[in-house]
Amino acid sequence: MYLRILGRRDDGYHDLQSLFVPLAHPSDRLTIRGTSSPGLVLTCTHPDLCGKDNILHTAYFAFTRQTGWRPGVSVHLEKNIPPGAGLGGGSA
Repeated sequence: MYLRILGRRDDGYHDLQSLFVPLAHPSDRLTIRGTSSPGLVLTCTHPDLCGKDNILHTAYFAFTRQTGWRPGVSVHLEKNIPPGAGLGGGSA
């Protein structure tokens, strides 16, 4: 869940404090559906992750800029991997 650097030791290494939590099924789930209206509808189980800095938003608009095609897409992101936990959850 976190890694805290407590300070540097005389030998050059650092003292650390961390907390690990076992996850039964560490995975995020994406549900993608076509829609009749052009554009992207992005929903998330954590609403603060659905902003314009979300990689799904960035990828959709990079695609539309490159192709000139603006398909209707509905994407739902179910977050089960905690972002910032060192498990790659910030990339999904």
